[in-house]
Amino acid sequence: MQCLLILTFVRVQNGGLTITPVLVDVKQCLCENLFSFYEDFKNREIEPKVELPEEACYAMLDPSLLTRIYENILKNALVHGDLEIAVSLVCREDVIILNVRNHTTEEHSKDPAMVFERFYQSDKARNHQSTGLGLCIAKELTIRMGGSIRAYYENDLFGIEIIFQQANRSQYRNEKVE
Repeated sequence: MQCLLILTFVRVQNGGLTITPVLVDVKQCLCENLFSFYEDFKNREIEPKVELPEEACYAMLDPSLLTRIYENILKNALVHGDLEIAVSLVCREDVIILNVRNHTTEEHSKDPAMVFERFYQSDKARNHQSTGLGLCIAKELTIRMGGSIRAYYENDLFGIEIIFQQANRSQYRNEKVE
């Protein structure tokens, strides 16, 4: 996994990553990624609190890169979180907002944006077998697909918020959904 992260990081930094946007059901992609972490949640005895809209949420994104963003953020929450993890997806008229929050005792409150720096590790004394690249890659991929990402810390909860433009309703009818 670490070699794959480093390889992805190098490709992102050197412009060697091809982005192929298609109409993606962002909610479905998130559900699939949450399910892929089922055993990890179970092993940590964490039952994530998940809030999803009833209807699908569509955006013009690269599905493999969106999956990588979700994987990196969920993995980060599992590695650094304790007690609880909350995932919410909100589809508004023009935007899709994802929030992943986890309880933590690690210190992020001084400058939460530091988590996006290359090789950043919040607690260097602990060995999570982490490269410190996951959230850096998530940020770069989000920005390259036209989204925004931010980190925040409030009330012992560390969070990552991602916003993507929602696809126009006319695109739903004219394109195949991935």
